[in-house]
Amino acid sequence: MRPNPLRPPCSNPNDGIIFGFFPEYSLRSIFSPIARLVLCLLLASFTQSAWGRWQYTNGQEVRSGNFICLAIVTERGGNYSGSAVITSYSGSSAHESLPLRPVSIDITVNSGTPDEHPETVTCPVTGFSGFTLSFNADWTGDVSIVGDGLNLNGNNLSVSGNLIHQAGWLILNGGSHLNITGDYLQQCDENGDGAYESNCHGQLSMSDADDYMLVEGRVQFWSDVLYNTGIPSLRAGTLVIQGDFEQRTASDADPSYRYRSFRAAEIHVTKFSGSATQTVTFQNPGYSFFNILEVTNPHPLVFGSPVVAARVTGNATIAIESPGEGGISGTIESNVTFAGNAFTMISGTDLGGHSLTTNCPVKQVGDLNLSGGIITITGAGGWDQRSSLTIGTNGRLTVPGNYIHQAGWLILNGGHLYITGAYLQQSDENGDGIYESNCHGQLSMSDVDDYMLVGGRARFWSDTLYNTGIPSLRAGTLEIEGDFEQKTASDADPPYRYRSFRAAEIHVTKFSGSATQTVTFQNPGYSFFNILKVTNPHLAGTSTIPIADGGNMQLNYIGTDVIAALYINETPQANGLYDFTNANGLITGTGRIQVGPFASFSAWADANAPGQSMDQDHNHDGVPNGIEYFMGKTGSDFTANPGISPDGTVTWPKSPAFSGSYAVQTSADLVEWTDVTEDATQVTKNADSVVWTRPTGPDKCFVRLLVTPN
Repeated sequence: MRPNPLRPPCSNPNDGIIFGFFPEYSLRSIFSPIARLVLCLLLASFTQSAWGRWQYTNGQEVRSGNFICLAIVTERGGNYSGSAVITSYSGSSAHESLPLRPVSIDITVNSGTPDEHPETVTCPVTGFSGFTLSFNADWTGDVSIVGDGLNLNGNNLSVSGNLIHQAGWLILNGGSHLNITGDYLQQCDENGDGAYESNCHGQLSMSDADDYMLVEGRVQFWSDVLYNTGIPSLRAGTLVIQGDFEQRTASDADPSYRYRSFRAAEIHVTKFSGSATQTVTFQNPGYSFFNILEVTNPHPLVFGSPVVAARVTGNATIAIESPGEGGISGTIESNVTFAGNAFTMISGTDLGGHSLTTNCPVKQVGDLNLSGGIITITGAGGWDQRSSLTIGTNGRLTVPGNYIHQAGWLILNGGHLYITGAYLQQSDENGDGIYESNCHGQLSMSDVDDYMLVGGRARFWSDTLYNTGIPSLRAGTLEIEGDFEQKTASDADPPYRYRSFRAAEIHVTKFSGSATQTVTFQNPGYSFFNILKVTNPHLAGTSTIPIADGGNMQLNYIGTDVIAALYINETPQANGLYDFTNANGLITGTGRIQVGPFASFSAWADANAPGQSMDQDHNHDGVPNGIEYFMGKTGSDFTANPGISPDGTVTWPKSPAFSGSYAVQTSADLVEWTDVTEDATQVTKNADSVVWTRPTGPDKCFVRLLVTPN
């Protein structure tokens, strides 16, 4: 006697079992009921093969009729208890029409005529395995996908409960619709204890434009086999989520693929349409991502991580919040507001003329193109650029803090960049939060409408700038209100390491601060300004100014400013006074520039107080010309006479270029004066100041400074 291969009627639902078997021969009725049951179970222990023709269920209603859960019992009226998994053979019988009828099964004993014992019983069905749907169906209660998965085959399935995807493909194709009132969870019950504690072995496939999957609860993607070929299986259709979304790392997948548990492409849409706040978290943003992300939820989305998409669309304004580091990347087709601790873009982003407003610092890891859009940071946050940024025509970026340019191009192509703090080209090479080395970034300005305002200091310290010898600062205006510093890049090839700032053609650099601005070039002649416009007559006396061949200086102030050195086309210029009358077109405007120290008081007076003596006051501020010369003051601005500090000291600024002598004198009655210049207990002589400290003793003490210039 040879039984057909069988699948066991009682087994772990994860094994993909079915109910029903079809022996070729009957068992004789001489066996006792118990013996027949034992033999039945033994026969049922074989593997199901081509006889898996029927589709089975737990007797729940479907739109086209009723499924019937079948089992073979030892006698009429017998009972069966256990659980089943819906399965189907992959052949044509998978499309069996409904309603299914009870099947007559021959139970054969050793001899005699067959005795038919068909029975229909009610048993709980726990999942799908290798099941191809051939009709529209409703499901009540939780259900799992195990074994060889579930193919909707162009049909619709409604699940009134949770759908646990443990293994196999869940295939939506041909316009299939899957509605889940509970959760869709990719996870496994590895040890059969009823707890789903690990990543799964299943994949979701959507390939038709009309495919549609609605999940009213939360969604979790945690598969260890998805995209191990690199080909996304979410290529079309729409996944609508009304609860939270979570992507997790699969622990036991190949390292190259374990981060890819959700990857959408082509025309696939993921839509968030909840009626309350929804949380979206990617454990591996950049490896896993949305394709088209559509947001129709009027409430904010809470991002537990940065989120990457090819396109972002939906509400006129999409509100995003984050308890920590979050962000959105992709082609942005809506305005976005973000509130959190840090906003991060980790992939190519195109603002497409829309606005992004955030109240926290921005870390830009992926490429960003404003395309005429506007980014505004409303808090005190800064900007950390680690990839390329393009601000096109009508585009505007406002940064209230510091702008750290670590890598990539910063391209102003008709756009505006406003930085309240500093602009610093520098790198944090080891990630310790300290910017200690030169960077790999470049600033490009090529349009006459380009504009960049730096409210703080500006540092240019790139190891890649101008390594082709072609300046990238060719037009537009760079306005600086703080100090300027050009530094040598340590690891670039010479002579390119010296070229961290080179301007040409019609590019303008403007110094417009309201306090002293120091301009430092570590490599004047290799790095230089093109057109230098100065409206602040307070460049520090230690400043070095290099001008490109064919460039010029526009001194738009009244008076004379002093700098340490001037270079024209790599050549240092002689010390002296320069203005529009003697610079061969190099200088325009009303201001004058003194290169190097004044040789004498008379030279200072020629520049600042023509025809006056040292005891006169050319600007009527109460400080004699000789004292202003001593202090290094130039121009007609008001000079404050120093007062007594709370610590009992008086400090007079002193120009390092002062030529002459001076004396500090004290008096108790303003009649008799004593010279204390060489009394070290009272007078401290510094390179740039003279400090008098009041001695202990008399209640009244007056002090004065006498200056005798050369």
